[in-house]
Amino acid sequence: GGSWIGGNFWSDYNGSDTDGDGLGNTNLPYNSSGNIMNGGDYLPLTTPVIQVSNCMTISAPGLYILTTNIINSSAVVCINITSSNVIFDGQGYTIDGIDTFIPTIYGVYAYNPTTALTNVTVKNLIVTDWYSGIGYRSAVSGNIANNIANSNIYGIQLASSSNSNTLTNNAASLNYVGIY
Repeated sequence: GGSWIGGNFWSDYNGSDTDGDGLGNTNLPYNSSGNIMNGGDYLPLTTPVIQVSNCMTISAPGLYILTTNIINSSAVVCINITSSNVIFDGQGYTIDGIDTFIPTIYGVYAYNPTTALTNVTVKNLIVTDWYSGIGYRSAVSGNIANNIANSNIYGIQLASSSNSNTLTNNAASLNYVGIY
């Protein structure tokens, strides 16, 4: 229960995560090269899980999970993703700003000024009271899924050559612009 989502992280696991949820989908059950005699790990983690409870910069690939609501944040960018190959899972929690509608204020922002980002996923999140709830800039081949964007200027914003991203099952309401 709680914030734990799977089995163990194995540095030598050679299966793959075919659906992007951070759990291995092939080579199951994983038996650690025969060192697990009975059964094995049916939910091996493909990347270490990093728990997030405050605004932060994500500068390394991995699986990041929000473990609590962040309310009335005065951060310029609450979750600043500057690395490729990141999964940010909000787990249904809220990232809430303070209604300061300045164009550089983001709930979640995926952007690196020196290189285009690839394979960034933001999912299962509620974003409220930002200029841009979720923003991708020069980010390609990522996913934005199962999010709710309410009371922002831009609910979800894709800008500056953010191509080939997949948006699935997102809801935007009470924004000036829902999805742009």
